Amino acid sequence: MIKLNEAQSKAMIPDGHILVLAGAGSGKTRVLTQRIAYLVNQHGVNPREILAITFTNKASAEMKSRLAEVTDCADRMWISTIHSMCAKILRFEAEHLGYTSSFSIYSDTDSERLVKRIVAEMHLDDENVAKNAMWHISKAKNAGMSPERYGFEYGYERQIDTIVAIYKKYEEMLKRANSMDFDDLLLNVLKLFKTNKEVLDKYSNRFRYISVDE
Repeated sequence: MIKLNEAQSKAMIPDGHILVLAGAGSGKTRVLTQRIAYLVNQHGVNPREILAITFTNKASAEMKSRLAEVTDCADRMWISTIHSMCAKILRFEAEHLGYTSSFSIYSDTDSERLVKRIVAEMHLDDENVAKNAMWHISKAKNAGMSPERYGFEYGYERQIDTIVAIYKKYEEMLKRANSMDFDDLLLNVLKLFKTNKEVLDKYSNRFRYISVDE
């Protein structure tokens, strides 16, 4: 096991909730990795009960690699970015939200192309409308707001009626295409957990040890 300093060791060993605050490059990821290894190797925790969330794909790959060096079960843990985790859950549970498990995930480029298509079909001439609409749609989804709710909350915004109309059409076309954008991955898992207790309990009971490397 990699040697940790005294402060890092204190964060690695205790059971229960732990928050590690430190600057960049101070070894937070190393502490989380060693904590997971400690749970498995010293406490016999089932690796299937471990969920580790990272901010980037690179960090996820690095954590997997580090854990593979100190445990023989890294492949049985869920180690991924938050978006990848949500996508994986939705592949299993998509039918509860009216999608099939083979749903497509739109990239930012795909979303931009769809919004521009909608703007063209609405015969809007302002070249900034699509860019503005994309910003508002992402803002609305990150706040968990439907088109109607967003229009109500931000009725004072310039072109809000147009933005809401584009947002509605965008959602309709995504659903019809059995597709989600990146914001939907987070929003739909949140919606799923809020509306389906059976699914929520399934994942709550499975993942007893959750580490978030942000």
